[in-house]
Amino acid sequence: MNVLKILKQFILDIIFPIACLGCQREGVWLCDDCLKKILLKTTDEKLNHSSSLDGLFYATHYENDIIQEAIHTLKYKYIETLAHSLGELLTGYLLKLDKKEHLAILESPKNTILIPVPLHKKRFLERGFNQAELIANEFNKNFHFNLQTKILVRAKWTMPQVQLKGRDRKENIKGVFIVKNWNFPGKNVIILDDVATTLATLEECAKVLKRAGANKVWGLVVAHGG
Repeated sequence: MNVLKILKQFILDIIFPIACLGCQREGVWLCDDCLKKILLKTTDEKLNHSSSLDGLFYATHYENDIIQEAIHTLKYKYIETLAHSLGELLTGYLLKLDKKEHLAILESPKNTILIPVPLHKKRFLERGFNQAELIANEFNKNFHFNLQTKILVRAKWTMPQVQLKGRDRKENIKGVFIVKNWNFPGKNVIILDDVATTLATLEECAKVLKRAGANKVWGLVVAHGG
């Protein structure tokens, strides 16, 4: 397995030479200087009362060119090491939030379930990894939430949300997720993803998790918009 990963990385290095997505510095995909230039939010996002989510936390806006390129490069050029930078960005964002804003989401980390938005098994096989899970692993090194990757399952194959707009995204994602082996009655949940546009995916996840017995469900994403 290690040999295959090394071979894969060798091929990727040839096809996509390593250079910072922001300043083109060689040897790193996203240098510390460019990472620090990304403007982080200082508040959470207020949602309407009809939302299944109890709150949305996102580190920055998807309109940021470096963020767009980083997420695209991770997902479609398979540069898994970028998950480390994006996980660091989420960490910096939560630590930067005013205490009253992040108190609820950070309260009792070991008693809060962290769930990366799952991929359908077909897409997972195509990509070789779930970018949300990679980011969650990096992010969670700093917070130690109860990370669970087998509870929420994407049971139906759907058209990629990026190819759709507005109401079509909500219809496309409806009934896609199921919950398996939920043994955490009354627990709070954080759903983590790389990017959220209309919130349709996070809303659908929150809906099925609350139906299964989750208490509060928050969305946490690297970027929002697009």
